[in-house]
Amino acid sequence: MARFAEELRRHPLLLLVWTNTVHSWRRLLSIRRQSRLLTSIITFFVIGYLVLAFELFFHGLKFIAKFPGLGAVLTERLLFTLFAFLFALLLLSNLVIAYTNLFRNRETAFLLTLPVSAQTIFNWKFIETTILASWAFLFLIAPLLVAFGLVRDVRGIFIRSPACSSASSSSCRACSARPSPSPSAGTWTGKVSR
Repeated sequence: MARFAEELRRHPLLLLVWTNTVHSWRRLLSIRRQSRLLTSIITFFVIGYLVLAFELFFHGLKFIAKFPGLGAVLTERLLFTLFAFLFALLLLSNLVIAYTNLFRNRETAFLLTLPVSAQTIFNWKFIETTILASWAFLFLIAPLLVAFGLVRDVRGIFIRSPACSSASSSSCRACSARPSPSPSAGTWTGKVSR
């Protein structure tokens, strides 16, 4: 524990991340203690959304995939269009939240008075902005991606790859092993090319 505290003292960004994580966790625990009914209703709706959205996306994508000769292309084009619009909305959301987080926030003014470099404060505010603007996107799109992977009969590598995308390809063996296309009709063999 002493080594962890020393590490936090040497890296102010880690200290900011750790402090805000502990603060958020304690706030969640206090909300749970104040109203168990509210917590259980929110949990029920979150799980209900994930299950219902997965079922709707799964059956919808299966229906579209049944169109002969057009199903796979139509599914891909719909996903490309959806992600293009979501990217534009996410970019706009990040810009608005970044502006308010960096220039209109009392916490930023307070952090600038501390003996912490401006680069560290900017890095922390960038992380905070990314989390605040992107959590809903990831939460809403996760059932669609899982349903798409199951309709296309893609195994666990499809589900794990977003988590491994931030890791380097040499450190993540599951992501560095890519299936190689077979010479016949563009189908995937599942053999791993090195």
